[in-house]
Amino acid sequence: MSLILQPRDHELLACLKRLGVLSTVQICHWFFKSVAKTTALRRIRLLEEGHYLKRGVTFDNGTNTWSLGFKGRELTGFETSAQFSNRNSIKHDILLGDLRRKLESFGLAQDITPEFEIKSELFRNYKYGNAKEQLVPDALMFESLRSEPWVISLELELTVKAEKRYQKVFMQYELKNSITRIWYFCNSTKEINRILNFAQKHWSKIQNRMWFSV
Repeated sequence: MSLILQPRDHELLACLKRLGVLSTVQICHWFFKSVAKTTALRRIRLLEEGHYLKRGVTFDNGTNTWSLGFKGRELTGFETSAQFSNRNSIKHDILLGDLRRKLESFGLAQDITPEFEIKSELFRNYKYGNAKEQLVPDALMFESLRSEPWVISLELELTVKAEKRYQKVFMQYELKNSITRIWYFCNSTKEINRILNFAQKHWSKIQNRMWFSV
């Protein structure tokens, strides 16, 4: 007996097409808010068995992550070859989903290209080694501000990286005149100040193109 998809299922699959990966907690909170958790988990398992969802990395606390299964990809037209199985980056990927939903609640991020789509495009157009050297922001957000089109690069920094890493990143951004602003999201003002100090030390002009949020 085939699974009959409900409107809520279609909303979930459409969200996964936009965000790439979600945790069980996010799915329950966003799509089954007024439903018992056991009912939500049962529905998720049915969607997995029907190959609409694909189980990914499991966190240490037992929470699973989910991306589109092959039927989910077919149904939504998800065309990238993106995989969400890297245990080292999955927390970052999940939090990017939270960030994007928050921006959307403010009326922003209606037109956005996420990291996995940027990477997919790069690997189509460059050889593997060259693609890895390209600048890949966490997302590119396109907004109309001050009656002009702005391209805003989003960077979610869970930890501050080595100074040399930022030297390379800022050098690449310095050459990207098409990017209007780089918007960093950090855990604390201390981390923001460290990144800003690196920018001031190496590429002072880029400061005027940077935004920060905690």
